[in-house]
Amino acid sequence: MTELLRFGFDEDVVPGDFEWPKQRVFINGKMHEKDVKLGGYQLGDHDLPVAHYRAEQERIFGDLHDRKYPVVFFEAETGAGKTSNVPLAAFETGNFDVTYLAEPRIVLAREARKRLVMLAAQVYGQERAEQIIGFATSSESVLHPDNRIIVGTHGYVSGTISHRREEDLVNSLLIVDEFHDREKEGDTVLEVAKALGVPSVVMSATIDTESLSKHHSQYDGTPSPILHMEGRKYSIDERYMDDATKAAAWSLNQGYDTLYLLPRVEDIKLETDRISSRVERPHIILPFHGQQSQSLQDRALLRSYDVPKLILSTKIGSTGLTV
Repeated sequence: MTELLRFGFDEDVVPGDFEWPKQRVFINGKMHEKDVKLGGYQLGDHDLPVAHYRAEQERIFGDLHDRKYPVVFFEAETGAGKTSNVPLAAFETGNFDVTYLAEPRIVLAREARKRLVMLAAQVYGQERAEQIIGFATSSESVLHPDNRIIVGTHGYVSGTISHRREEDLVNSLLIVDEFHDREKEGDTVLEVAKALGVPSVVMSATIDTESLSKHHSQYDGTPSPILHMEGRKYSIDERYMDDATKAAAWSLNQGYDTLYLLPRVEDIKLETDRISSRVERPHIILPFHGQQSQSLQDRALLRSYDVPKLILSTKIGSTGLTV
């Protein structure tokens, strides 16, 4: 059985038993009793650096619920676990009826939802996790009346909250992911949320959060809060080659899994044969771009290959995905 982490429950909670008890939570020094929807277990990937900042996140979510400020910025390195941990941490506080996670592209939204469902299923089972965490874009959706986290593209989330009644948004939260991947839809969804009074968390790895916190200021005009979260440090071996094709082939010959970014889909097709002819060991080369079907994109993102893997990707593989 999954080990339970206790947080002041009135009675035992067993994963899979959805007769939820009451949870005592403290918000700004005041005790409240809430029906537990998904909470009490510290869901998420505890091995990732962002999980170590859960206490700070919970305090901020309480402040957002109480409308102390409209926007907060979460800054952490790529791969630190923002997408995997922050939406689940927000929901576990019990402060929000619905948390919207806005991603810049469909493939990012789909992969984020898949990851969140996998983590929630470790405690609550696959069926219940899929009910709690929904997914929607302009072209596809997997929604359920019990959704408490809805993952979608910037455009979908912006359109959804702008058409909701004000009373339906009172206990909603917006999380804008990958804000450094600047698109006008990301700015739009944040401005729509601010106009409707929906508190927001903006997450980024590389953007200038100091300047943004001044632009998206608090109600009194002071800069919005920033939570800096340290990520893991990895040693980097830098090698310079005068030809990217040679570099990709060298990497495969050394047995490394490799990501090669290209500007166009047509370039992916051209490079596949050029690289493969220079590799002297078994390998696999997989394209990854927005024109593919979901099944082909999933194939490129699989971790379990017995031979070195090269992903030839357009810009959709440059941020937000661990490939």
